[in-house]
Amino acid sequence: MSSPLKSLRDNLASVVLALTLLFLAGVSDLPYVRSEAGNTYEATGSVNDEPLLVIEKNAAFPTYQSSGQILILTVSSWGGPYGRLTWIDAMRTFFDSDVVIVPTSFLFDPDQTSEDVSNQGSQLFLSAESNAIAAAMEYLSLPVTKKLIIGSIFEDTPAVDNYKLGDVLIRLNGITLSDFESITSIMSDVKPGDSVTYTLIRDGKEIEVSSSTIENEGRTIVGIGILEQTIPPVAIEVQLPDVKGPSAGLAFAISLVELFSKKDFTKNRIIGVTGEITASGEVKAIGGLDHKINGAYASGARLMLFPKENCNAVPKVTPRDLRLVPVTTLEEALEVLLQPNAKSYPKC
Repeated sequence: MSSPLKSLRDNLASVVLALTLLFLAGVSDLPYVRSEAGNTYEATGSVNDEPLLVIEKNAAFPTYQSSGQILILTVSSWGGPYGRLTWIDAMRTFFDSDVVIVPTSFLFDPDQTSEDVSNQGSQLFLSAESNAIAAAMEYLSLPVTKKLIIGSIFEDTPAVDNYKLGDVLIRLNGITLSDFESITSIMSDVKPGDSVTYTLIRDGKEIEVSSSTIENEGRTIVGIGILEQTIPPVAIEVQLPDVKGPSAGLAFAISLVELFSKKDFTKNRIIGVTGEITASGEVKAIGGLDHKINGAYASGARLMLFPKENCNAVPKVTPRDLRLVPVTTLEEALEVLLQPNAKSYPKC
């Protein structure tokens, strides 16, 4: 028969073991990503007392004040490449229906690092910025020029040892490059294994870089991903370093049209906007629509524009006094904002 002291000692040991296991479970990493509504930003407002959109003053291309607000909507994610997600973090999903948790494998490749995800997000954001400028300038019929920039370098290709991110391409095999199509045209006459020479600007200096080529999916490539950056007639700078991805493109484009136009598109309203945009003004699908709806509503928006391609992602339950309007192009989005009667807005 065990003594009372031994029983107490055994019970204490069991309690300590249980608490230890509970603690380890609470701090152990989970193969999941938690997401929820992130910060919202006023596109024509400021961040940390600095204007989000900085536009060079030029009397030939005047800008005007916006009467309302265009909200850039984001998603906040944690876990996987975004950082350690523990059981304690995950428990929030039981108490907050606006927080979602999904397996990391649904969103990312197993070998993707946080640096990979961050770099990819930054490149997509830069592309969205350039596309927004291109689409807005085209809508406004303002003159632009093109700049071709190396935005990515593919592993195990000749480009790895020859090129750097940010290199500006100006000639290929001695032929001046005007846009991405001019590169495609020249490369169509190059056979795998041939050498090509790019004239480029690196660190402010013009240099020539030669490299061999390889075959990839029926095409001859060097191994570089090229961004076609649109240069507007006045300098435009976006100061939003913490936001990644392409979904702010439509918001930027609408804001630029608003600022360069005498028309009042926002009409003193707070308008949530999300959507990837192409240089020609097409609006493409984005992720995290449910979170962005929550963020828009919480920030005071009662009208929200989103890609029509995302109609199947609209939650069954949304705020009754938030009008969700699907759009397919920048032009359609601007027409919606000018319409006096909400009954004629597009629907899913």
